Amino acid sequence: MRGMWVTACVVGVVLLIALCFGHANPMTTYDREVDINWFRLLTTHFTHASWGHLLGNVTAFSLVVWHFKFKGHDVLLTLMLTVVLVSIWVMGMDMDITSHMGLSAVVYGLLGLASGDLWRQSRHHEFVVLILGVTAYLLWSWQHHSGVFVAAHWLGLGSGWLVCGMQAKWHHQYSPKRSEMS
Repeated sequence: MRGMWVTACVVGVVLLIALCFGHANPMTTYDREVDINWFRLLTTHFTHASWGHLLGNVTAFSLVVWHFKFKGHDVLLTLMLTVVLVSIWVMGMDMDITSHMGLSAVVYGLLGLASGDLWRQSRHHEFVVLILGVTAYLLWSWQHHSGVFVAAHWLGLGSGWLVCGMQAKWHHQYSPKRSEMS
């Protein structure tokens, strides 16, 4: 139950925003036509279009954290990195995007982190299955959903790989050398 405290906090924030502000509220959803508001760029990831959207994102988030037994700081780092990368992209890179909301990019960030962990643990068959499944879904969704939907998910996946790479670098740099342990 390592990362479940972060999951509980994220679920709490999502539900609090939904209950206090409702769905797709202009106060919490990024909208380029209104103005560029940093607060909305961050809260839009915790705002959802409907109760079904919210339930799907919160369930996926919770199941991924639980299944892969992530540590709380890994979940938090992936969450923060994904929110920042997607917000920067939505704000500055794609001028066709007028609005954005949802936690799904963070779910894909966690799937990226999971795939990196599987690779590092030499669980290559599981890595291939996860990557093929995620890639197949993203390629399918490219044909059936808007660009922000798919691009945010790819950015989430990439942020998970970044976190995994940072972990590997940190572990390699700060773990005791084998010669020092003998």
